[in-house]
Amino acid sequence: MVPGAAALPAVEARLLSAGTGGTADLPAALHRAVAEGPRGPLVCVSDLLFDGWPQTVERLALGRADTALVHLVGRADLEPDLDGDLRLVDVETGAEVEVAGGVTALAGYAAARDRWLADVERACGARGVVYARLVDDEPVEQLVGVRLPAAGLVA
Repeated sequence: MVPGAAALPAVEARLLSAGTGGTADLPAALHRAVAEGPRGPLVCVSDLLFDGWPQTVERLALGRADTALVHLVGRADLEPDLDGDLRLVDVETGAEVEVAGGVTALAGYAAARDRWLADVERACGARGVVYARLVDDEPVEQLVGVRLPAAGLVA
């Protein structure tokens, strides 16, 4: 593979040829990326909203010296606006769950959310994976200009 900007057409072609639909197996995709891809930094961008996220972090840490996880988090996941009885639908799987919103439910949600975010960051740190969190309503410039440099991934 040609380094630098000359490689972008090949990257674009590979991305456009990738299939979509169904459920993702991110650990398997990372395994293929490590086995088939060229040497060099490996960056995974994911919301990690699935049960196998620890295996994803483990797989990311194997086979490469420079690895990073850009953890994309939705503003609505950080600051949900839930009040009353609701039916939540997972946009990827279609699974539905009914919840009762309110102060108690929001406090429990906030505690679980904060534990999960800390667990992800801790898992990355324990495996030498650079961790950067990006909220979906933040501009990409925030990621590239502030978060990735702060994490030591780019200068």
